[in-house]
Amino acid sequence: MEHNKNFSSLVSVIGKMQLDFLRNDPTLLNLPQIVVVGGQSSGKSSVLENIVGKDFLPRGNNMVTRCPLILHIQRVAIPNPEFPNENVTEWAVFSHLDKTFTNFNDVKKEIERFTNILTENNPISSQPIDLTFYLPNVPELTLVDLPGLIQLTTQNQPKQIIEEIENLVKKYISQENSIILAVIPANQDFAVNQAMKVITEFDKTGDRTIGVLTKIDIMDQGTHALDILNGKVHPLKLGYIPVVNRSQKNIKEKVPIEKALAKEKMFFEESKIYRNISEKCGTPYLTQRLSSVLIEHIKKSLPSLLTQIRKEKQNCEEQLKQFEGPDSMSLIESKEKLCMILMHKFTQELTSTINGDSNKVQLNQMTAAAKIKQTFLGYSQKMKEIEPLDEISDEVIMNSILNSTAFQGTLFISSTTFEYLIREGIDTFRSPVYQLLNNVYQILISLVSSHGFHFIEKYPKFNQEITQRALDFFSLKKKTTTEFIDKMLDCEKAFIDTNHPDFTNLADIIKPSDLIGIENQIEKRKGIFQAFRDWYSNLNSKKPENKNEKKKRKDTNSPKQNDNKKPRVRSNQNSNQNSNQNSNQKSNQKSNQNSNQNSNEIEMEFENSNLNLTQNDQNECELLRLFSNSYLDIVRIKVIDSIPKTIVHLFIKFGFDELFKFLYSEISQMDANTLMVEDEKVEKQRKHYQDLLQKLKNAEEDIRMIISTDF
Repeated sequence: MEHNKNFSSLVSVIGKMQLDFLRNDPTLLNLPQIVVVGGQSSGKSSVLENIVGKDFLPRGNNMVTRCPLILHIQRVAIPNPEFPNENVTEWAVFSHLDKTFTNFNDVKKEIERFTNILTENNPISSQPIDLTFYLPNVPELTLVDLPGLIQLTTQNQPKQIIEEIENLVKKYISQENSIILAVIPANQDFAVNQAMKVITEFDKTGDRTIGVLTKIDIMDQGTHALDILNGKVHPLKLGYIPVVNRSQKNIKEKVPIEKALAKEKMFFEESKIYRNISEKCGTPYLTQRLSSVLIEHIKKSLPSLLTQIRKEKQNCEEQLKQFEGPDSMSLIESKEKLCMILMHKFTQELTSTINGDSNKVQLNQMTAAAKIKQTFLGYSQKMKEIEPLDEISDEVIMNSILNSTAFQGTLFISSTTFEYLIREGIDTFRSPVYQLLNNVYQILISLVSSHGFHFIEKYPKFNQEITQRALDFFSLKKKTTTEFIDKMLDCEKAFIDTNHPDFTNLADIIKPSDLIGIENQIEKRKGIFQAFRDWYSNLNSKKPENKNEKKKRKDTNSPKQNDNKKPRVRSNQNSNQNSNQNSNQKSNQKSNQNSNQNSNEIEMEFENSNLNLTQNDQNECELLRLFSNSYLDIVRIKVIDSIPKTIVHLFIKFGFDELFKFLYSEISQMDANTLMVEDEKVEKQRKHYQDLLQKLKNAEEDIRMIISTDF
């Protein structure tokens, strides 16, 4: 008696585990179970009702079973204590309802109702219905009834339903711990049986399949199923068991199952073909056989099942670490303290990621530091491709020369025009510099917005606020860096150093081709730069300039080109102008001087100048371009080298303390109780894993106790 009790406990424990893990994932553990598979008209429902001994399954012309039905049969020896005055010895319970059913017709209605809910948006659902029967004098079993396989759809069924049912069946029978109960009509050719075709795909040797032959009583006259039962046709290791179900007429007439089972027994005992094996035929034998097979299968599966449970328990504990780590509200009483901890962790991870110090190695994408390095390389190439004076025509240069010298002409070349070209050229460097700074800024804000700081995602308000404050920090850093870069470029414009060694020594490397057309102006090639430098330095040393004049020269003498508009020179000048024109110009020049306008200050405005440049004019323009480009190349090298360093120093290589201080000054003023509210989804996930972990621990303990029991 104790021996049988242990067997019953074994099945009960597995049934309890199925019920516990049903709502998490029915296939989370590869539990030992019996899966019922058959065609839509194979008699599958009748077999299950005969096993239970109750008429409880919905019936109809169309498909009725549209989701898995996990059926537990529990043996009870005492009446239900919920009904002390009624002596209830048979009842049923659904896991989704807090209700006990004593009327099995109501069980049928509830299956229909809940099936319609589960299949509201799809004709087939993988979400199972869990039903437990408590009955006296029955062996304990757990069966999973699946929708019947079909080969053709009806008018109201979608075409994909055939594949959906087949995939659902495969999901269950593919598990190695599943015993397959194949319900096969005996009057149908095995070669065209859809159930056997699918089953063979996953159990080719028939080691874990039990065959149930239905409709054996309506086989064609002169035919029998002995060859199948004796293993001569499609043999199965667990064998075949023939049964006789109620006919459609019996079902309509509501013939009791007890009467149908008695009729089934009589059929096999009186049959000339099957009476010699009648003790291994019929539903009672099928039920006992299933129970013994399930128990033996459970016993063999226990070690591997225990391994599965421990593995899932470890996975569950890993998931819970995200919710119950050192930065979890569940372990830290003060929300203010939690806020500080998360702020510190956020700052530490962000700074280490930007500086390339993070321990996390990313193989599928570039880090922020790597992206910034690539951006620097692109900037350097772009700077080298710039031609700073391309947008300034010879006419503009000549107008500048004429306006700066008036009627007096030049001894060598115009220093004012040279300065103008240098300053305009330096301004062309601003665009790639600003673009570089903006690209770095975009990389940093993208890192903040999409890096995925998982430890703060469970606090949506805090996540939102600290992310925004970090973006504010980078905006402020960008502004500061922009201002510093502007000053750097303005410094280059403010002092044009012709004594720079690279500019002085350029005379040693100038190509003869650069001097074609101007060799008559200066006899010796190497004397060009020396003569120009001496002349320019001497000219500037004799030109006193107070602060107001310097500011005014900067404003008027260095116009920036806006969009595509070119500088406009004040008026047309021609080398053949008469003395009256020169006299008027001299008078205008004197008037300007009386208005505190320096003679070297030029107003770059002209309208549709039609200058006829002489060869000397062109040579002078070419010489100015040569000198200006040479000096701008020196500035270009400085800008290529210094701007990335400036960005790294001022914008990227900020310290942990600097960012933390900024974040703290902003966030510490906010209400921690509002900031540190967990996301509802996170709370549900934590609860889910806590419950699952407890169930896994309980299952592990149950399995350990069963293994220690001597069966």
